[in-house]
Amino acid sequence: MTADALRQFTTPREGDLGLRQISNKAGLAASLLPNGALFVLDHQGDRGRIMLNQVPGSPVHGGIGRICLRIGGETPGIIELVGPSARVRFGAAADRFVWDGETESVRHRVTLWLSPEESIWLWHVEVTNKGQVVLPCDVILVQDLGLGDRGFVQNNEAYVSQYIDHHVASAPDIGPVIMSRQNLSQGGRFPWAMQSARSSPSTVRSSAMPAKWLAP
Repeated sequence: MTADALRQFTTPREGDLGLRQISNKAGLAASLLPNGALFVLDHQGDRGRIMLNQVPGSPVHGGIGRICLRIGGETPGIIELVGPSARVRFGAAADRFVWDGETESVRHRVTLWLSPEESIWLWHVEVTNKGQVVLPCDVILVQDLGLGDRGFVQNNEAYVSQYIDHHVASAPDIGPVIMSRQNLSQGGRFPWAMQSARSSPSTVRSSAMPAKWLAP
């Protein structure tokens, strides 16, 4: 093989990906790729950094995490609001990311907001039906969970995921709450996350409290 036939590739480092990042005083941070996909959601604590999602987003084809709007009626369908196939504009402010778009007669806007002081993130989904026919709909949040040091999670995602336990509880004000806990010690502690959702006739919200420490 001649030297001209050789091809070399360099895997980009995180600093080469053109990420936009938001963060808060509690150590929670989210980073977004130029294609609008969420790269990493993580938390910096006194004993290191915990990656909350399991697989970092890809510049080539987004990531696992996404939000979909499921529409019923005579012509049912699914619209991807956040994710690799979402047809949206997106932008960033100091404390939030926004995805905005319109699919046929449905206007949609998604905001990922970080609480200023707490380890809380909030997805806020706004949907407007601009057509003349009533459309039943709901929102599906796809969230992959790692709950561990990034090297630990990315070394073997399947191994890590089998040690995450889940429990569904019911809260009187918001309904079902999904509780997830990493059972392999991360610096002597066990990261956990809680996720829940609230909705109104025109708006669906989901929130989570990640990366607070639970004693063994």
